[in-house]
Amino acid sequence: IDKKTSFNAVEKSLAEIKIPFLQQFHLFDIFESDKIGNEKKSFAINFTFLNFEKTLTDNDIEWGMQKIIKKLESDFNAEIRK
Repeated sequence: IDKKTSFNAVEKSLAEIKIPFLQQFHLFDIFESDKIGNEKKSFAINFTFLNFEKTLTDNDIEWGMQKIIKKLESDFNAEIRK
């Protein structure tokens, strides 16, 4: 993500996504290095998914993560490291 982007902006963007079982998310690391680019930084974010009515499947989680990834790519031109 662009080095000038704040996590607060990312939080606001993620809050706009309607994923019923996304319980919470939080930033646990910020990484900056020439290896990812001088004007880039990496946010490591932990996502907690929870449904009190049923056990979530891999497909449920994958659906939620794809919505998150598309939102971050769209709003911030983020590149997801895999």
